[in-house]
Amino acid sequence: MMEEKEGTAKAIAVDVAKVICKRNGTEMRHTPDNDESVAWLCADCTAKFKAIQGEVMTIRTVCVNALDHIPFDATGRKKEIENKEKLKRGLLAEKIYKAEGSIELQIDELALIKKLVGETNDPIIVSQVYPIIDPKAKDTEEK
Repeated sequence: MMEEKEGTAKAIAVDVAKVICKRNGTEMRHTPDNDESVAWLCADCTAKFKAIQGEVMTIRTVCVNALDHIPFDATGRKKEIENKEKLKRGLLAEKIYKAEGSIELQIDELALIKKLVGETNDPIIVSQVYPIIDPKAKDTEEK
């Protein structure tokens, strides 16, 4: 659940331990069928995926994976992302990874997470993450 902290409209508490569920209500787990990271696995990425394979999918794991993900372009090369952006994503991923339960995130951090989760996940995951990180969003259109 998300709630605005009193006295500040820029920091929002997000429960990163919330479990992502299948449509039948059972816990979703990281598998090759529902984890975007499998699509870009390379030799140095294999260990990362094996470490989470079978793990219960949570807001935490979805957000951290989205922040760590660097997509490939049409030629099969990793897209160029500035080092400053990589550092920003890496530090935010670490902050979320280390959080236990609820974590306070800034509006700009939530916007980045929302964008990346949308780019790297299937609708069943996005439809559960978005209301947690942005419950005030009234429409489903991309902006």
